[in-house]
Amino acid sequence: MNIAFPAVVIFLLLFPGVVFRNAFLQSEDKSASTATPLTTAAALAFIYALMLHFVWVFGATSLGFKIDYFSLLVILTSDRDNLAAAIKVVAASINWIALYFATLLAASWLLGFAFRLVVSTFNLDHGENWLAKRLKNDTPWYYYFSDFESDTKDMPAAVYISALTEVGGLVFIYEGFLRSYKLNSSGQLDRIVLQNVDRRLICEDKNSGTDIFEGNSHEISGDNMVIPMSEIKNFNIQYLYTEDAG
Repeated sequence: MNIAFPAVVIFLLLFPGVVFRNAFLQSEDKSASTATPLTTAAALAFIYALMLHFVWVFGATSLGFKIDYFSLLVILTSDRDNLAAAIKVVAASINWIALYFATLLAASWLLGFAFRLVVSTFNLDHGENWLAKRLKNDTPWYYYFSDFESDTKDMPAAVYISALTEVGGLVFIYEGFLRSYKLNSSGQLDRIVLQNVDRRLICEDKNSGTDIFEGNSHEISGDNMVIPMSEIKNFNIQYLYTEDAG
């Protein structure tokens, strides 16, 4: 047997764990990229897949279906002496096997989103306790932009950004409401998108205690302003809640 065939079977067995993990991560932040090492991601997918298969196998056996573990082991090890018989067993039950994996993959996807919904609803990833640290996404920028590192458990109504940039030797401050942000392949912030943007020279800041909505600023026309992180020296994040916005 081609050595690629057992690899395909192994991938199929692990795929529910991958689907669950991706649904759990992506449902919270669509732009999130994970910086988790491949070995860690594979280990997590294996654990999730093991738990999901345990539930599905238990359900299948409870309904009267028999799992032929010997045939599975033969296929995984490419045992030539018993391979033909194992393939016949698989071929005879191919419809049920397809149904098993189809329902398992669908459930893995739904459970990933449902689990993230539970985590978000009850703020289980809020704070620095043992459980929260393990339920947090691998993208810290999501938490920076959602005020999850503070003592409050309410999501901000808006996020106001003050970004320090340098253009032509002049240092400007761009201020506006955060609309979205993008991460690169390593999970680092690549760019931010602001709305209702004002710009001012930092030398015009006569009073550092002035409210962020006041000061000698110049409004920039346009719907969205994209600022690459490569042009930002640093930026300040202010969380605005309903009572603040009112």
